[in-house]
Amino acid sequence: MASYYSSFNEAWTDRGPKNIIRESEFGFDMTTIYFPGVQSCVAVIARLQLGLCGAHLTIGNDQASIDAIVAKMEARAGGRASQIMLVGALPLLGQKCAAGSVYKYPAMVATINQRLAGGSAAVQGLNEAPVPGSDVQVSLAGGVMQLSTRAIQAPFAEAGGWVVRNAAAL
Repeated sequence: MASYYSSFNEAWTDRGPKNIIRESEFGFDMTTIYFPGVQSCVAVIARLQLGLCGAHLTIGNDQASIDAIVAKMEARAGGRASQIMLVGALPLLGQKCAAGSVYKYPAMVATINQRLAGGSAAVQGLNEAPVPGSDVQVSLAGGVMQLSTRAIQAPFAEAGGWVVRNAAAL
């Protein structure tokens, strides 16, 4: 199950498949994870020794929410992420955080790398414009993360229309 974080009651709720990660959720899978409707959001993906874990952060997440979601990833990664990818509207993340927050772009790149990999991971990103947005898929291909996107599909379905994309070093 993917885990949803509610900042209202500061609690986690399991819901939906673990590899389909919606807004304010954390999830994981051995081979493929999906992020439906990444518009003004950021998908954070970490390559672990045994699969992938990810989080879907939104511009509506405040400092405490982002910290709780990243902490869930940190617990799963155990400081051993070998590769990290950030996909989405990177400059929009952290809007509800205080000035100088470690979750505002570009500081968030180093913060997430430190928390998930002790600062040692290769970090890549794709800064997509917030409109019209994309569904995002990340899978393991030959031990390396492969990024694919497509136009947003509602309702979300795993199959169809994916286009492989290149992420750049951040």
